Amino acid sequence: MQPPQLKFDDKFNLPDGKLIVVSQGLGFRIHQDDIARWNPELADAVVRLTADGTAPMEIVEDESVDEDDGMSPVPSGEDREGYTLSSSHLLEECVVLHLDIEADDIRRFLGAVYSMDMTRSTEPKDFATIASVLRLAYYFKIQDLIDGLLKKICTWFPKTLDEWKAFVNDESPSLVLKPDDIVTAIKVAHMTDTMSILPTALYRCCSLDAFELARCSWHDHLMKESYAKYIGIISSSRVRLAFKAEDVCAISLKDISPTCGTAPLCTRELDQLREKHTPEASLASLHIIDTLTLIHEDIHARRSGESGFCDECVVHVQRGIARLQEEYWREMPKFMGVDSIVQDWS
Repeated sequence: MQPPQLKFDDKFNLPDGKLIVVSQGLGFRIHQDDIARWNPELADAVVRLTADGTAPMEIVEDESVDEDDGMSPVPSGEDREGYTLSSSHLLEECVVLHLDIEADDIRRFLGAVYSMDMTRSTEPKDFATIASVLRLAYYFKIQDLIDGLLKKICTWFPKTLDEWKAFVNDESPSLVLKPDDIVTAIKVAHMTDTMSILPTALYRCCSLDAFELARCSWHDHLMKESYAKYIGIISSSRVRLAFKAEDVCAISLKDISPTCGTAPLCTRELDQLREKHTPEASLASLHIIDTLTLIHEDIHARRSGESGFCDECVVHVQRGIARLQEEYWREMPKFMGVDSIVQDWS
């Protein structure tokens, strides 16, 4: 008889399953063959426990967190957060595995690994679903699934300027992120040691107010950095971006082409652009990369007819904006205070 407090999931309650994954009082019974395919080490422990009631208490070694190390990457391989199997976790000749992860995450994970549609389908999936499946794939060490899902997650947090511009211009609803999604991306970066996610994730955090940041779920045993530490990082990043935001208009709209044939007209247009795009003191003004894109597009819209910029000034000013944007993008890890741990950036 199953304990009254344990309810089984309607879909993932396979009668010949040998492992019961439990989360939030809900059980998911799955096949032993699947366990062997996902994680042979875990499967061996299941065999031993069902045979003689013995198994290692910990299949995966727990992380040791160095409180003094503020930004060291999360170890990979065997140095992952552990899960526990013990002889007391026997139910109906099955091993019971308790995971400190939401039941919805487990349901999404099992749906993905049984169909493998998360990495092969071209149908867009929302960020929360992809991230929750990735977390369970990490627990079970399913490397192919981890690699495919990480690639998808990196489309939200690209490391090249061209990819970022393409992402910003894509209005697909599946690419919309909630504040909690951005914080989850920071957790994923540390969990998988994919530090190239951090600069754009923190860049996004800089536009969130204190209330939104406080409401996000920062506590996670897969993430070494605390809420307080990251709030400090974000606050410092905001200061650096604020100084750069003041320079955006002054540098990008510094002058017209030295060979301009309609200098009075183009100078007037330049003054109007400065007035329009001079940032007000707000969180939105910290989006320096995107502000430069808006100015670049605005110049194109103002190119000459009977009024507006001459062709020479359009080319001259837009080239200056492009150079400044590329410079700021290269410096993004430094702006965000993570340049010491982000090596793969372009």
